[in-house]
Amino acid sequence: MVVPDSIGLIYAVSLNSDNEMALSCRKNFDKSGTLVFADHGEIMGTISTNVNPQQSEWCEITSNKDQILVTLNEGGFGSNNSILQLVSNLDSIPDNIQLGDGGNHIFYPANGYDYVFVTVTGSHKVVVVDLLKKKIMQTFTTNTSGYNGPRESVLLGKNLFVTTYNSSILEINSETGTLIATLNSKGKPEGLTVINGKLWVANAFGSGSYTPDSTVAIFESPSQ
Repeated sequence: MVVPDSIGLIYAVSLNSDNEMALSCRKNFDKSGTLVFADHGEIMGTISTNVNPQQSEWCEITSNKDQILVTLNEGGFGSNNSILQLVSNLDSIPDNIQLGDGGNHIFYPANGYDYVFVTVTGSHKVVVVDLLKKKIMQTFTTNTSGYNGPRESVLLGKNLFVTTYNSSILEINSETGTLIATLNSKGKPEGLTVINGKLWVANAFGSGSYTPDSTVAIFESPSQ
């Protein structure tokens, strides 16, 4: 499959349980982009995005097994126009949910969860979006500031772990938004995941600086 040059570069790819593919594409970071839907290497259609499309995730609704494509449109820097776009199918009109400034990451827990966690870096918060009601249900502030906002998140049990450029990882109760603990990865943490019950965190930069880093911090029992 070849994506036409007129659509731009591919910035994210997501595959659903039916092996249908969605590609987030854009030509310029300050303009709207295009979602390309493909099946077995054939382009089935396209949908316009909002400004600066980034990550896309296929999510499955528990009650009816419907698939929804969730796309994070970062928006312009400092423009307060980041939007989460929900697409049910090629023939539907997307639902747009206003996020704030600088949406950065979607975490979808799957396994019966009908919501996603979205880190909004510039607005220094994590929002919980209900995919059935198609609206924000909760907002967790990270008490960060400036360029040190939240980056990514992952769920371990009932606790949400959020990396920040404040050289810290926040452990938050996902039901109440209460801060439980602050972990130190000894760097500016970015990506994170859970492997065999352990929290793995990648440091993008050195602690308190923007010197490139390549270290990984592993927390054996972060919720204990």
